[in-house]
Amino acid sequence: MKTLSQPSVFSTRTALSTILLLLTILCWNMTMKQLASSLADVRDTEVSLGVIIDVQIEGSAVYRRNRKLTSKPVIRYSTANGQHIEQAFDRRRFTSIWDKGNTIQVRYKTQQPEQAVVQEFSTLWAEGVASLLFAIGLTLLCIRRFWQEPAQSSRQVKENKSLCLIAGVLLLLAGFLVMML
Repeated sequence: MKTLSQPSVFSTRTALSTILLLLTILCWNMTMKQLASSLADVRDTEVSLGVIIDVQIEGSAVYRRNRKLTSKPVIRYSTANGQHIEQAFDRRRFTSIWDKGNTIQVRYKTQQPEQAVVQEFSTLWAEGVASLLFAIGLTLLCIRRFWQEPAQSSRQVKENKSLCLIAGVLLLLAGFLVMML
């Protein structure tokens, strides 16, 4: 029979470490999916120069006062075989709002030209790069957490663990900043 004086095998620290490890594995899984999706958007595609013919502004009156609007530019572009397509594109909230008449590069699927994205970093790569930064940051935090210190812990080991912590947190912050693009 277990008494209160016996230490628990499963501690809060062990639970948090397990959650950190599972989050890291999940983040790497999401990173691979996101980068594969970004590569699929680039593979078997062509680039066309399009013209913004209209800009649809979305957001409630409250958001408009605070200038938190999303814009959906309607872009006319031509495919390599001469087909003209007009399409509204979803934009990330933090990208600039473009005006009618501006030109913009559009990347469209060769076999399905209606499937297109605006060719810009925030559309094609931001989520993948942010996921990668998160995954590397969480990996460094896991390394720091699971690093077994020898009985006679040296100053170098402590400095390395501190570097893992600092680099991990900085990479997590960088991931958030990339998502803001």
